[in-house]
Amino acid sequence: MLEDLAKPFEIPSIMDVKLGTQTYVDSASEEKKQYEISKFPHQSTLGFRISGIKVYKHNEGYTQFDRKWTHACEPGNQMINSFKEYFFDGTSLRKDVIQLFLVKLQELLSIFQKQKKLRFIASSLLFLYESKEGSSPRIDFRLIDFAHTHNSNGQRDEGSIIGLVNIIYYLQQLLLQEE
Repeated sequence: MLEDLAKPFEIPSIMDVKLGTQTYVDSASEEKKQYEISKFPHQSTLGFRISGIKVYKHNEGYTQFDRKWTHACEPGNQMINSFKEYFFDGTSLRKDVIQLFLVKLQELLSIFQKQKKLRFIASSLLFLYESKEGSSPRIDFRLIDFAHTHNSNGQRDEGSIIGLVNIIYYLQQLLLQEE
């Protein structure tokens, strides 16, 4: 079912994060595998890649960061700065929003650590928050794109778990840097 997840927000800021260490099905051709890996070689170890960001910056309007920008990010401080771009509203870092997302990410991680039925390949995490100045913190967070979800044969989805652990780590590091 299609749903406009941004509709409830007056001024939504949106980030799409591809989750998992692998973005191709096991039966894909070698050419397809190499193409997917070339998009962001660090995905196999980080377990995620930022696919795009559209953030509202006060006094500037919307700023977009496309795949070329986000896929050029290296692990470490560059990745922390990528998340900072999303959570910085032009005035301040939205620590309140980061905290809300951390709670949701921890909840999703707990689910993935327990479930052994499904393996999610090339699914995404969609992050949305209200950017209207003076608004109370409001977020939406969804796991989307299930076209390549498969039976995991009783195994945990380690690729998604690695990605969630690393996203949580980077957001926590961002908060620590800003203390």
